[in-house]
Amino acid sequence: MNPDSPAPNAVVLLANYKACPSGWEGGSTWVGSRMLLWCLSGTGRMTVNGTAQAFGAGDFLFIPWGHSIHYRASRKAPFFLGGLHVVPDHDPAVPPEFYIVHVRGGEPSERPERRDARLPGLERTLAGRLEDVPGLEGLADYAVKWYVGRRRTEEVARSLGRLVVAEMVAAARTPGAASVMLPARLREMMAFARARLHRRIAVDQLAAACGASAATASRLFKRHLRMSPITWVIRQRIAKAGELLSTTLLPVSEVGARVGVDDAFYFSKLFKKVTGTTATEYRRRNSLL
Repeated sequence: MNPDSPAPNAVVLLANYKACPSGWEGGSTWVGSRMLLWCLSGTGRMTVNGTAQAFGAGDFLFIPWGHSIHYRASRKAPFFLGGLHVVPDHDPAVPPEFYIVHVRGGEPSERPERRDARLPGLERTLAGRLEDVPGLEGLADYAVKWYVGRRRTEEVARSLGRLVVAEMVAAARTPGAASVMLPARLREMMAFARARLHRRIAVDQLAAACGASAATASRLFKRHLRMSPITWVIRQRIAKAGELLSTTLLPVSEVGARVGVDDAFYFSKLFKKVTGTTATEYRRRNSLL
């Protein structure tokens, strides 16, 4: 056990996949866990603690303890979901039972050995993209296969719990990796920008992508992401550049061009300002090739 873990007594008690029928709806009024929910394909709409948002392939949510949740799958392309439930503080003296309390009405059942824990940055629902949290999808897929495969042991359940919580705490601390559940217009602007990192992106273009004014676009970014639209775009460019540096042999100047920074000198300066290291040193430390 790692005593420095944000939740040393965390445990995964349930993990599975669900192929949702066309137009399917369901949910619970109270769930006794923190839940990692991700979408492998399709689309739909999620409502968590009264807040609704679109949910599609590649999206994930990490949802607080005692949440209410409602699922509504698209009729044309219903989503295929993965779900993983973590109890952040499970009494180490009590063997875990592999199920989660879901309440559709009335009071939740008392399980004194199961408790929530204070997790930095995770007071509210966290939303993000799997691609922005390296390894998360693989970890979640392993947890499902471990659970469904009936190879459940307390040791693995607790190890997985600590890993999932650590990944989510790290994501909450990483600008751009995840944020609290976001307004639809902000998500539209973020998707627009991610698809065009190789091109010039101005605030008015972001605003037009969701039918808002430039002032509204700036306000949404500052309110929900704590940074200006341009700062967020720059961080996305540098994150993409880091991926290219570690997984390809492209020259540094070409990497810059592929993330929308054609001036090689400026790209190198910008990369070091954001990451604290040069592009060449970053490649040396992180390259898989």
